[in-house]
Amino acid sequence: MKETADQRVYPLGMWGRSLTELKNVRAITFCGLMAALAIVLNYVASIDLGPYIRITFSGIPNQIVAYLFGPAVGCLFGGLLDILKFIIKPTGAFFPGFTISAALGGAVYGMLLYRRPVRLWRVFLSQLIIKVFINVGLNTLWLKMLYGKGFFALLPGRIASNAVMLFVDTGFMYIILKMIEQSVRRFFDTDTGNDALQAALSRRKAEQEAKALSEEVPADTGEGASEGTVDPGEAPGDGKSEQ
Repeated sequence: MKETADQRVYPLGMWGRSLTELKNVRAITFCGLMAALAIVLNYVASIDLGPYIRITFSGIPNQIVAYLFGPAVGCLFGGLLDILKFIIKPTGAFFPGFTISAALGGAVYGMLLYRRPVRLWRVFLSQLIIKVFINVGLNTLWLKMLYGKGFFALLPGRIASNAVMLFVDTGFMYIILKMIEQSVRRFFDTDTGNDALQAALSRRKAEQEAKALSEEVPADTGEGASEGTVDPGEAPGDGKSEQ
């Protein structure tokens, strides 16, 4: 399998590169701003359709964070934000399964979108995976465990709501990430983007070339000494014949 640029520089590949984003003060500050925005959206942009169905746009900041900073940061941000939102605005009993779902959602967005051009098909695929496997699959299972309702009894309403929101969320997410790509992303690329990656690759290549050169120098020096060294006590042959 061909080694990618991320794998040559970062031991854990995309995840390792994502973790290095936490060294960037601007990235941490931006995550704080996104967390604040998510909390506000949780208040003003959430609609409860009964006890088991909820439509909300508070996940948009998580998608932005995962897009900019990768799956590791997106996973941590999603999990911690879910706990913080519950502390500030509890909705029912706390259940760690939903925190796991939020963390997995951040990881999925990061793996599909991190350091990649924003494309409609890629946004749609990320939303499809989230809706099918996390919202309809895992979250319905958590509701069954939490409230004791039948899994298949909860499915129809959850499938219908997620099917509608699939296209709504895809459209919103695509427009927002396009705006982020054109305006915000360059501020973080300066420190941890492609320039830094290419610089790291160039440094590694220079180190490898220097090491190879240092291994060749002793052999060349010894060979040159045997061919080019002249005994200072021996005069040239022509000089002796002239004397």
